[in-house]
Amino acid sequence: MRPFPRRGLDNVRRIYNYRHSRARRTIEFAFGVLMGKCSVLKTTLNMLPENAIKVVLACCVLHNFVRRREGLSLDNIESNEIDNSCFQMEGNTSATIGRPGKQALDIRDEFAEL
Repeated sequence: MRPFPRRGLDNVRRIYNYRHSRARRTIEFAFGVLMGKCSVLKTTLNMLPENAIKVVLACCVLHNFVRRREGLSLDNIESNEIDNSCFQMEGNTSATIGRPGKQALDIRDEFAEL
C-alpha cells in the first residue's frame, strides 16, 4: 500500500501516513534481522508467491525457535547485524511501480478511517 500524497492532507490521512510509515519501518527492521539469519532471503526468491510465503514463514519459525531456545531477545541484537542494503529493491519491480489499482486505494481508505 502507498501513503496518501502529501498535498492537502486532512488530519485522518496525515495520521494514516504516519502510522503507515511507522509500520513500514518496523517491518523493514524485522525483515532485516531475519535476512541476517537466513541467507536465502538475501537474494531474489524465484518461485511462486505461495512458495515464497512458505519460505519466509519457515524462516520466521526457525528464527523464533532459536530465540526461544537460546533465550535471546531483541536487546541482544546488535545494530551492525542489519545490512541496510537489504531494503533496496532488486530485479523486476514493475508490480510495485505506477498507479495503484482501485481496490488498493479502497483498502487504504478503509484503513485510514480506522
